[in-house]
Amino acid sequence: MKKKYFGSSIPAVLTALALFAFVGGCGDSSENSAGTDSAQNSAETQNGVPADAAQKSASAENTSAEKTEKSAKSAAGTADAKKTPPPRKFSELAVNGSVPVEGEISDIAALEILPETLIAADDSLALSQTEKAFVVRGKDFVAIFSKASGTLASLVYGKNAIFTPGNGPKLNAFRAVTNNDAYAYRKWFAAGLFDLQHTVVGEPLVRLQPDGTVNLSFVVLTRGKNAGKLVGDPLIQYGNPCNGVPVEIELGDALGEKALTFTTQQIWTIYPDGSVELAANIGSNHFSFDLPRLGYSFGVPAKFSQFTFYGRGPQETYNDRASGAFFGIYSGTAASQITNYTKPQETGNREDVRWCALTDGEGGSGAIFIASDVSFSAQALPVTALDLLFASNPFKLEEKISKSTVTTVHIDAGVRGLGGASCGPDTENENKIFADPQEFGFIIRPVAAGTSLSALANVAPAGTVPIAVVRDLSGNVTVSSKKEGEPILVSVNGAAPEEYSKLIPLKDGGKIFACFKNDPAISAEFSFPKIETPPLKITYVSSEEGGDEAAAMLVDGKTDTIWRSAHSVTQANFPHEIMFDLGAVKKIARIGYLPRQDESTQGDIKEFELYACKELKDENSWGRAVFDGEFSEGKKEKFVVFDTPLEARFIHFRAKSAHDGNIYAAGAEFTVYED
Repeated sequence: MKKKYFGSSIPAVLTALALFAFVGGCGDSSENSAGTDSAQNSAETQNGVPADAAQKSASAENTSAEKTEKSAKSAAGTADAKKTPPPRKFSELAVNGSVPVEGEISDIAALEILPETLIAADDSLALSQTEKAFVVRGKDFVAIFSKASGTLASLVYGKNAIFTPGNGPKLNAFRAVTNNDAYAYRKWFAAGLFDLQHTVVGEPLVRLQPDGTVNLSFVVLTRGKNAGKLVGDPLIQYGNPCNGVPVEIELGDALGEKALTFTTQQIWTIYPDGSVELAANIGSNHFSFDLPRLGYSFGVPAKFSQFTFYGRGPQETYNDRASGAFFGIYSGTAASQITNYTKPQETGNREDVRWCALTDGEGGSGAIFIASDVSFSAQALPVTALDLLFASNPFKLEEKISKSTVTTVHIDAGVRGLGGASCGPDTENENKIFADPQEFGFIIRPVAAGTSLSALANVAPAGTVPIAVVRDLSGNVTVSSKKEGEPILVSVNGAAPEEYSKLIPLKDGGKIFACFKNDPAISAEFSFPKIETPPLKITYVSSEEGGDEAAAMLVDGKTDTIWRSAHSVTQANFPHEIMFDLGAVKKIARIGYLPRQDESTQGDIKEFELYACKELKDENSWGRAVFDGEFSEGKKEKFVVFDTPLEARFIHFRAKSAHDGNIYAAGAEFTVYED
């Protein structure tokens, strides 16, 4: 028997929920009809709802979005080796041994009844607050936002609880491991992506707008709680999926500010008709980190298990497995989205989705989620990514499905392609998802029984959007917004603000403050450290495999990519040489070489020479080597340190041997550090 969530009348539900404040943190379809229209055009609010958009045919939109492992330590301490408890397992910390919402652990507290203070109200919306939440109420709906996590903690449309406390949308960057993730998955656990924590920093902006909408703006810091290590390698278990041996996540040290951290400015706009729009500017401190996904996850009650979407289908699709799927409207249960792999793993993603809906049956009530941009990736399953990970065989997964009370939904800016690393190469770089700056958003609207989903989706974003502040590898800062034509004021290091019109050089570091000229309450502030690594241009390479193993990968700022000397059709022996141009004469304090960061050590350089010159006329300009030595073994970055700064514009790196004794050379990054 399905759980009944709200049996009372809507006035009673609204009155009761208005007193509640959320405590703590969160934690292939069969039917195919003609593709219909999605919403992407006007940016004005009309009659208190997102503006109507001009229709676009499916064919006009048919563009695919090809887009040191350390030992875990017990937090209990190791004062007495004989009494040291075993390492904590993530599953032991989860609620009832499972994880009801992806990434969530047992920090969920009960709802508290707290006094409510009115902030503002008009004929359509009322904005109030409790000690731990902001509450927005309108006709037949209520939305509650957590002050601690900055998320939409609860959302009720009529008698339908779309998000129950703690299950609302939160930033997510984790998916279950696939058989092709051999080169990538260990670092996902080391970064704690399986258990992200979300904390609001600074004071949120909350206001009732003259146009009748409500704005709530939060800056949210997101980071894994603990480093983790997967025990019981899933790639081994694929060979014998019925052995029943589960994998576990062994928890390591608590993660600090140097770990992968996301900083997100997310602005919620609530309309009088109950539509809720999210506009997010997602940044991180490690642009080159290769993520499994990046977007938002949430849970809806299992009664909303009918998943309908307009995108590529009917089968599951990923950005490197999408061209054979066609645009259309597809519908099926959340359970039917699962592909029955012999060993449960990541499954059910849908690419190029314009909108998706979760309802309580065909033509039933629920909610629809509409892309603010052209499209997003979407997934709706009766289990979480951790359920898929922990299930050692399909029978274990069926047990999870039978007990599920939540449909877990992902709406993503991108999901990592699958590649072929179970027996071949890793995912192509163009199909990976890196932690570089992203602007992302979607619109949530109520669905009444019998309503046309295509008609509901025919809207475009019209709410307040954040300001993006991004610095490139050369130190130049770009300030932008999706609010086209809106002037932005920028202050550099506390100077008087000026209207932004061109790149801001900030190589030596500093602070940028930006706000809209006509709406200064919407602002962004970022501090940047000094850049000690000038950009490098490769002018010559003696040998490279090419493609995603070209020499350019040494200077792309991404530690997950590699240069390899030719090793397939043609092969070359040592020495392997690369020449770099710094663009101008620099004072160089040290030079760094980072070996490849995957599991292989093939090509890790041992013996080498370095040459340098200020002006390059011919081969005689190099003169004698400025350094001749060896790199140590291991995955950490190796340095050549100069006692006196080396003045040079051109660098010639000559690899002479590898630690494994083979003829190949490889590396992840080559970096020059200025004095």
